[in-house]
Amino acid sequence: MASIILKFKQSKDMLINQRAAGGKKKFLEVSTSSLSFAGGNGSSQNITVTSNVAWTASRDQSWMSLSASSGSGNGIITVSVSANAGVARNALITISGESITRTVSVSQEARVENIVRITSTGEWNKPSGVNAIDVFLVGGGGGTGALVSTNGGGGGGGYTTLRNNLNISSYATLHITIGNGGAGSAFGATANDGGTTYLRATNASGTVLSSANGGKGTNQISGGNGGSGGAGGSSSHGNGLAGIAGTNGGNGGNGNNGNNPSYGGTGQGTSTICPFDNIPYGGGGGGGANTNGSGSSGGYYGGGNGTRVSGASAATAGIANTGGGGGGHYASSGTGQSGGSGIVIIRYYT
Repeated sequence: MASIILKFKQSKDMLINQRAAGGKKKFLEVSTSSLSFAGGNGSSQNITVTSNVAWTASRDQSWMSLSASSGSGNGIITVSVSANAGVARNALITISGESITRTVSVSQEARVENIVRITSTGEWNKPSGVNAIDVFLVGGGGGTGALVSTNGGGGGGGYTTLRNNLNISSYATLHITIGNGGAGSAFGATANDGGTTYLRATNASGTVLSSANGGKGTNQISGGNGGSGGAGGSSSHGNGLAGIAGTNGGNGGNGNNGNNPSYGGTGQGTSTICPFDNIPYGGGGGGGANTNGSGSSGGYYGGGNGTRVSGASAATAGIANTGGGGGGHYASSGTGQSGGSGIVIIRYYT
């Protein structure tokens, strides 16, 4: 309250009290002087303005937005920040009115990358505040067998699927089904394909958000199709070729089968490398060979080795949780090799 002293001729002083314009003292206050945000995801917080004057609000960084740039009297300003893909950063909000200025400092942390490898069927509860994920799925690898003793193709590697920025804001829980590797089949029996890997909303009956098919099994001399094709087997004094590494989803190599090469399986034609860990999944199984030839190694990651009928080398299964195809089964009895099971790899930021 202002005071004025008036001088009169009678030399008496009189103290007169005067209120501020409008009869009230002007004020402008904000509910906080600082806001802090996590880095990985966009989010919002509120500033409450308590005032009896008109005011304006401004920001000094484009990665932050304000729900209101002006107001009069009391109000709420919602401050929203975008996801931070880089280092920690800072900004300033300025709220002013009638020669009164308030500032709110804003900080946002650098994002933190989180990788989750899911190797068995079950549920995944997303962390609080996570609304989007990147996900890489691998189906189970194909198994092997033989219809006749001259067969020895490698199983196809599991197919792969990559989904970036998958919106999961509506779900608290995701259900994962890991595709089984195709079982090795008995001599003369049908070969078994790998199982499909699924990512579903909420539970096992939920909406399918993404999936990856299993690789094809083979009981033939040719390799099975898959993420990366299985290699062809060989006979008649030939050599089985190595399964193809999952670097580019390539076709399996052709086995040397005398004058008639056995063909490798067809790959998916796109990369099977997971960008989260830089590992090539879904390697095709190696081709088998007869007594006079040599078996071969599986794909770079996951594919089983092809067998040799007589010799030191023996067929091996695809490696679990890689989607590798089973090794080529070149034999006149026994059971072929199983493919490796699939996997789901989730990446999110906080």
